[in-house]
Amino acid sequence: MPLTLRLHPEARVEIDPVLAERVDGLVEAAAGAVIVLGRPKNFGPRGRLVVSAEANSQIHMAPRCFFNGLTIRAAGGGAVRIGPECTFNGAELVAFDGPTIHVGRDCMFSSEIRVMTTDHHVIRDAATGECINPPEDVVIGEHVWVGRGVQMVKGARVGDGSVIGARGLVSGEIPPGCLAVGVPAKVIRSGIVWER
Repeated sequence: MPLTLRLHPEARVEIDPVLAERVDGLVEAAAGAVIVLGRPKNFGPRGRLVVSAEANSQIHMAPRCFFNGLTIRAAGGGAVRIGPECTFNGAELVAFDGPTIHVGRDCMFSSEIRVMTTDHHVIRDAATGECINPPEDVVIGEHVWVGRGVQMVKGARVGDGSVIGARGLVSGEIPPGCLAVGVPAKVIRSGIVWER
């Protein structure tokens, strides 16, 4: 079943024809949105793709990715940028209120994963009115393995070659080449490499 497209005439959308014809799902783009979806490597049996970009938001997915369930949402000037050769088996990437989710080349996402740049609701200092929970970028390096049920919240940074164990919560920085587990995720081993 081909993608369902709901595109504002003032959006800029580039979708590889193979993806558009062979993938089930939905692509929505508001006025001023930019969506670029490269040719996927292949599709899983549950290869549904949902992409939604509101006004002045951007979504870029490089070619040669594999997805078996992927939802990408950007709003309020947020952006999602996915490098080539990544695999997704049930992930949701949400970039709202300005920041960007950066996903490097050759990352592997398991299922039930959520990555977010915002808390969605503002918390203010009662005395000054200052926002104390502003949105922040999420940066995932190259060749990162994200285990089942992992949550990554605003400000998360994962270095190249690292592994985040199942059900972990990443809210800070994980250095390159590390295995991190738990809530919040903590490094339990460094100097690792992993293979698909």
